[in-house]
Amino acid sequence: MQRVWASTGALAVVLFGCGLLFGDLLGSSNYPQLNAPHGEVQAYFLQNGSEVRALAFFHVLSALALLCFAAYLRAWLKQADEPAGRLAAVAPASGATSAAFLLLSALIYRTLAEPAVARDPALTHALVVLSYLAGGPGIAVPLALLILAGSVTALRRAPLPAWTGCSEWQRSWSLCSPRAFSWAR
Repeated sequence: MQRVWASTGALAVVLFGCGLLFGDLLGSSNYPQLNAPHGEVQAYFLQNGSEVRALAFFHVLSALALLCFAAYLRAWLKQADEPAGRLAAVAPASGATSAAFLLLSALIYRTLAEPAVARDPALTHALVVLSYLAGGPGIAVPLALLILAGSVTALRRAPLPAWTGCSEWQRSWSLCSPRAFSWAR
């Protein structure tokens, strides 16, 4: 049963990727950049309404899988980081925060898929900016803390090969670096 709970982490990544597949690759054009003119943004959402809805659907599922993984990781951290178990509190807090921002981002995508919303330039711009913030740093920073908590414990307890812990440690810090958000400029 633990393997099923542990696999929800990979499931969250796969579901997130499926959302991106619909939103970026299967649409008639790529997801518009943050500074794109309203005509381009409007055209994207009007022409790709069903793809954006699919993106939102998969991101909602990904948020739920991430919550399940955070719960599993909390239990694993509590057991592995005994007696203190201090890092166990990081997992549900950072996992829930990341999942909440992912869910918010998905709901914003779903809202942007509505033709009446896509036709309003000010509302569309505000929602696109909010989707970038919720879907970028809003997810990445708490997710980095979740990865960091698991990595620190993995390095201490060595349940995995050392290179796995180091890789996760480096990945968590790279998510917090300013370069991680360069796409939002």
